This record gives sequence, C-alpha cells and structure tokens, in this order.
Amino acid sequence: LRLVRLLRLCRIAKVSRVVLAMPELVVLINGLKMGCRAVSASLTLIGIIIYVFAITFRNLSQDTELEEVFFPSVPASMMMLLLSSVLPDHTDYFQEDFSAHPIYFGLLYFVFIMLIGYVVLNL
Repeated sequence: LRLVRLLRLCRIAKVSRVVLAMPELVVLINGLKMGCRAVSASLTLIGIIIYVFAITFRNLSQDTELEEVFFPSVPASMMMLLLSSVLPDHTDYFQEDFSAHPIYFGLLYFVFIMLIGYVVLNL
C-alpha cells in the first residue's frame, strides 16, 4: 500500500516537472481557474431565471392544456424551459402549442428566451 502511494507521488512529481517546463500550460491553467468563477456565476443565474420562469409558467397555465403538456410540475417546467432554451431548433414545436392560448404565454416565453440568450452571450 505504501509502495502504491509512493508511485502516485512520483507520478505527481513528473507532472509538476512537465508543468514547470511549459510555462504556457501554467498560464492556461490559471486562466481556467479564473474563468470557473464567472462561468459558475452565470450558470447559477441561468438556474435562478429558469426556476422563476418555471414557477410563473406553472401558475399561469393551471387548468389549461399547457399544464398537462409542458408544465405539470415545477421540475418538469424547468426541464422544458432548459431544453427549449438550449435546443432552439424545437421552437416550432412550442410555437404551435402556445399559439392557441392567450398572448401573454407567448410574450412571457419570448422574454424568457431573450433573457437566457443574453446571459449566455455574456458568459
């Protein structure tokens, strides 16, 4: 068991020698570390936005066909909103279902897509 630990330590020492021999690698690693904070903040903001809109759509769509199809629960609403914002190729599918309902569903969905797009572009 001690021999295995010693071998692992030797591997780490070899990796550290490679890193010291290539300063560009150190710059890239430091850049990744700094970027992780901004990316995690953006992903947290996207999660909060999706959660708020999922609750809003869930409450507004009660006793409609949209509740049964897209918003049966808050987690299912979040999944639908996440997939529709990540996979915009499926917007025709959502437009057909939203067109038969009041205009505020479509407007709220448009605001959601624009807000998520803005946050992702600033990522």
